[in-house]
Amino acid sequence: MDITQQTIKFYEALLRVTGDGIVITGESQNIIVVNDAFCALLGRPRTDILETNLFDWLSQFDNTIIDRWARLETRLHVTGENQIDEFRITSNGMERYFSVTATLLRQAEPNVMAAIVSTWHDITKLKQLEQSLKEYSGNLEILVNERTSELKAAYEQNSAILYTSIEGFFKVDLDGRIIEANDSYCKMLGYSREEMLNMRVSDVEALEDSDEVKRHIEKIIGMGGDRFITKQITMQGRILDVEVSVNYIKDSNIMFAFIRDITDRVSLENALNELNANLQKRVEEEVEKNRQKDHMMFEQSRHTAMGELLMNISHHWRQPLGAIGVMIQDIKDAYKYKELDEKYLDTSVSTMLNELNGLSKTIDDFRCFYARDRQASQFSLSHAVNKAVSILEEYFRGRNISLERDMDDSITIHGYQNEFSQIILNLLTNIKDAFESRAVANGIIKVNSYRGQSGKAVLTILDNGGGVGEDIIGKLFDPYFTTRHKSRGTGLGLYIAKTVIEKNMNGTISARNIDGGCEFTIEV
Repeated sequence: MDITQQTIKFYEALLRVTGDGIVITGESQNIIVVNDAFCALLGRPRTDILETNLFDWLSQFDNTIIDRWARLETRLHVTGENQIDEFRITSNGMERYFSVTATLLRQAEPNVMAAIVSTWHDITKLKQLEQSLKEYSGNLEILVNERTSELKAAYEQNSAILYTSIEGFFKVDLDGRIIEANDSYCKMLGYSREEMLNMRVSDVEALEDSDEVKRHIEKIIGMGGDRFITKQITMQGRILDVEVSVNYIKDSNIMFAFIRDITDRVSLENALNELNANLQKRVEEEVEKNRQKDHMMFEQSRHTAMGELLMNISHHWRQPLGAIGVMIQDIKDAYKYKELDEKYLDTSVSTMLNELNGLSKTIDDFRCFYARDRQASQFSLSHAVNKAVSILEEYFRGRNISLERDMDDSITIHGYQNEFSQIILNLLTNIKDAFESRAVANGIIKVNSYRGQSGKAVLTILDNGGGVGEDIIGKLFDPYFTTRHKSRGTGLGLYIAKTVIEKNMNGTISARNIDGGCEFTIEV
């Protein structure tokens, strides 16, 4: 097992054991990761929740939750910083409060939606306590004479909750002196209660010095409270990430705060960010590998095309060169037998020049055929097909291969004409090779074009070469797949054809066995 797998398993274990609900949502709030605690909140198993929409679940409690979540998400994307909010959920007549912290988990690709990691911490008891304390404080003067005993009982009850709560709790005065602290907070920082009551907030604060703590207290007094994430130092010198919720009691001139250790959660977020960064690096490496692979692929295709070009030129040149050779021999014989005169010589030279001009024209035709189009344009489908056919026409005639064309000359398509003609030439070359390898006598190729029901142009090329094995017909358009000997093909021709048709012309290309042969269909 490598380190990455160990890390993933470690944080998967953290998701299972934490008491807080954790959910990761992707684009359109689709749930992609959820832990058992969040499943318990919704009252449904993980299999019912994964790949569903978070809003569908939240709307079952209260539609206003969706609006508040949407605003939290907007702030998260605008600031790029963690966002914290409180959500009240009413279910089965009971109200529960959750402190929700949302973190943006950025993806490797720049145009892809970022995921959101949210942690749902149940603060129902704390909210009830806050509400009780506010109610008691607000009505203290009115109820002091008649409810002294009740307030005393309530105070003892609340104190018991505070001092036995797993959440840290402490009180400070306006000078930042700690005047009360529960066992959880003392244990969190490693101090005894007596030691804590002799300390100031600035003594344990890691991010703010004493002046900054003073200014923060003034801000809390002005706002009536605050909720923030900071770092605090334990007695052993360890740095903790903590989440603090502070309320200012004006009548008492004190502040009480609930504090939670979120070090594990922050570590998880950092680990997820590190995994995300590593993922981005791996994606960039794979993109570069694919770029180099594509470059090699097209280089191999270009060399193969050059070989096909030379072979086709040889077919076109063989007969004219043979004729010129015969005429040269004839001139020699005419001279030997005293038949060579000016008229005979002029006729022979004129005939040979015509043949040489034909050879030159063949070179020009091939050069234009393989020239790369600079811009896409509207062109005649039948003209593009005829250009490709002209390259192999001499070969087909010499091998007694019949080429039947039923073309609609009015059909035009948009794209790169030479690229399209080269695709047709590649298909015809594959058919030629199939005829050769199977020794097909009286080969027949049928080329048809028409307008399909969708309005797109359809071109079909059908042969009688015996078809393609059903076990490999689905692989014809895969890169580097070929049925030829490695010396005659790279397996890139049909792959490039598919790439050009689909990406450059927004069309499709397919193959099927029919009537004892193989039929290629292009729709653009």
